[in-house]
Amino acid sequence: MKAILFAGGTHGDVHPQLGIGQALAARGHQVLFVTTANHLELFQRFDLAAISIFDDAQRQDFKRQLDGLGVLAKIGYARQWVAAWISRWCELMAEHIDDDTILVFPPVISIVARLLQEKHGTPYLTTVFTPAYLFSTENPPRHKSLRLYRKLPRGLRKGLFRALEYLVLDRVFRSVMKESIAQLGIPAPRRILSEWGYSPQQNIGLFYEWFCQPAADWPRPLAFTGFPLFSENSAQAQLSPALEDFLAAGTPPIIFTPGTMVKDCRAFFETALAALQQLGQRGIFLSQASDQMPSLPASVRHETYLPLHLLLPRASALAHHGGIGTVAQAMATGTPQLILPGHSDQFDNALLIEQLGCGLMLEKALLDKPENTHLLSDKLRQLLTAPAVKAACQSVQGRITSGSTALGHAADVIEATFRSTRKMAA
Repeated sequence: MKAILFAGGTHGDVHPQLGIGQALAARGHQVLFVTTANHLELFQRFDLAAISIFDDAQRQDFKRQLDGLGVLAKIGYARQWVAAWISRWCELMAEHIDDDTILVFPPVISIVARLLQEKHGTPYLTTVFTPAYLFSTENPPRHKSLRLYRKLPRGLRKGLFRALEYLVLDRVFRSVMKESIAQLGIPAPRRILSEWGYSPQQNIGLFYEWFCQPAADWPRPLAFTGFPLFSENSAQAQLSPALEDFLAAGTPPIIFTPGTMVKDCRAFFETALAALQQLGQRGIFLSQASDQMPSLPASVRHETYLPLHLLLPRASALAHHGGIGTVAQAMATGTPQLILPGHSDQFDNALLIEQLGCGLMLEKALLDKPENTHLLSDKLRQLLTAPAVKAACQSVQGRITSGSTALGHAADVIEATFRSTRKMAA
């Protein structure tokens, strides 16, 4: 079997696919990653083949071209750019697929896989990292932008989405796919987001079924594997002697991180520092944006990167952005979480953690104002002193299997899907 996987975006997007690819390669399958230029070195370190669909220079050129354009001109240029990108991607994939190929792509991106399946019959799976990426009109994701939509009656939600898809979304998608559809010689699709957004053959939820009550209209078939806990440095990782000394010198610290890719985070850390001082607590600030750090006292330490599976068991709590990878690491170590969501799936993940009793939520935008420091202090105090939170964290921790087990389940599903499509072809 030749598995072609897409892996791009943040570490939280790349690591699950990287872990799945490693599991497949360990079973003797050929693995090829489609990624962006900034991640090529990562796959090379793991001796995994990878090709780039576009590099940083192309992305920067796209941003420069948009500067100075009006709203309509920006939309037109973006449409042309995405259309050309999809067309080039289909051409690139056609050079690598054969009768032994299966594609493993995340939602939305999997539309490219569907184009190739329509043309070449190539089987594909959609890997879904978090419940928020499974759109449902019955139980919509708790995205900030969908708050009003969620309040509508179920029947009205469904009708509104169907109308939006027919009048707007289908036209947008067909516009950017028009060139690729013509080149491939396939019929133009309808209801693209609802019917092409996920694989009709198999979808993989990279989380537990109990983490979120499945909606009746989630895409099917859907297999749940558990959290694919994966760290690129897990085998060699260890805490530095200086950090060991810090941890041993006092009470367990509260860990703060705004997310891997966040660069503008000075206000976040200034508010976090003020809250720690109000509470008399120690802390560790995790961020690659060293220039965003305020002046720190001896009770607070800055680190650019730390393996969470080693650090969290020695922390009192974790305050973070709500990315699903960080959520999973905290659940696996039984660490209370204060989630500070800012966009996309982070709100949905935060509410799921609250429902499980494993943490609390405070909207990140509130922390940009120094006068709201007391809100952060109050939430942290509540989190640290609530016996029910600690009990819920310990209970959930006992239900989580190892990352290698979850990755093995994902590999099982991919193999089974490939075997089933081979039998159907025969």
